[in-house]
Order: sequence, then structure tokens, then C-alpha cells
Amino acid sequence: SFERHLLVFHERLFVTQMKRRIWHYTPLGGISLYLTVYYIYFMFFYPCEEEFDYHIDECGAWPCFLNNRAHAIFHNFCHGLLPVLLIVLFSVGLFIRVVRHRRRLNQPLPWRKQRTMVIQILVISTLYSIVNLPMMLVATLRQAGLRGYGEKATNIFFFLCVYVIMLLPFVSIRLIPSAWDCLMSRLCRAKKTAEAK
Repeated sequence: SFERHLLVFHERLFVTQMKRRIWHYTPLGGISLYLTVYYIYFMFFYPCEEEFDYHIDECGAWPCFLNNRAHAIFHNFCHGLLPVLLIVLFSVGLFIRVVRHRRRLNQPLPWRKQRTMVIQILVISTLYSIVNLPMMLVATLRQAGLRGYGEKATNIFFFLCVYVIMLLPFVSIRLIPSAWDCLMSRLCRAKKTAEAK
């Protein structure tokens, strides 16, 4: 979401290969490296014993390192709630910024291209946030001490997160007109071929 601000309003930052490395690949690589090292350590080397309860829906879904309350609050806030809040904040901010900029300067930017990017990020971030924001908020509150709060809601949102991941490719294809047209033409050809046989 933050990168979309740069793509829409500071396109010159991505003109050369070196600038693309700095503004696109370095942040993505840094976040990927941090998360890889973090989860490898806490999943494989952190000293704790996994507990499985076969009488509940999410048996063993929460790793044992989250039994440490302080670490669980950090994990839920920094890796769950904060990213969702930033996605919502930057997506809404991008929408507001585009509308204000468009009104102020009477479309100085190539708005057809920018409009597509803004719509894509708004739809994808909304789909992601609808499920993840309530789940992370309830999980953080539960880790902070409200133990009986939102247990059923957490179970429902936990399983809905899987469906969001499966829906994202279809939403992304639908938002890219050329990809959608190509997919629909191939499906029509496949249907005609099946009917001919």
C-alpha cells in the first residue's frame, strides 16, 4: 500500500534499475529476510513443547512460542494487527490523496493507469482487512488479558483467512482487464471444444 503512493505520485523513483532496487526490492527483501529468520528461530529453535488439544477446532494451530504472554502480544500486534492497520491507513490515504490531487490539479497524471492501481489496492486491501482486522484485534485483546473475549469469533475468522488467500488470485485476475479477457476467451474456447466432442 505504501509503495502504491510512490508509484502513483513519485513515479520517477522507479525509472532506473538502481532506483527500483532501492525503492522496490530492498524493502521487500528486508521484510522477507526478517520474517524468515524470525519464524525459523521461533518455530525450530525456541525452547518450548507443542501442545495439541484434539477437542477444539484449531488443534495445534497456535505455535507454542505464543504461550509466552509478552511475546504473544508483540507477535499479534507487530505481525498481525499493525500490518492490517497500516494497509487500511495507507489504502484509504491513497484514495483520499488521489481524489484531492485530481481535484486540485485537474488530472495532471495519467489517471487511467493510476485509477487502475488505486482500485486494485483498495479492493485487495479491503478483502484482506475484512477478515484479518477483526481477527487480529480480538487475538491481541485476548493476549492482553481478556481471555474469554471473542473465542467463537476468533475460530470463525481463523478459518476465513484461508478463504481470503484462495480468493486473492481471482480478485487480482478480475482487476487486470487484459488477464480477465484472456482467461474468459480461453474458457470460451475450452467450452466450445468440449461441446464439439
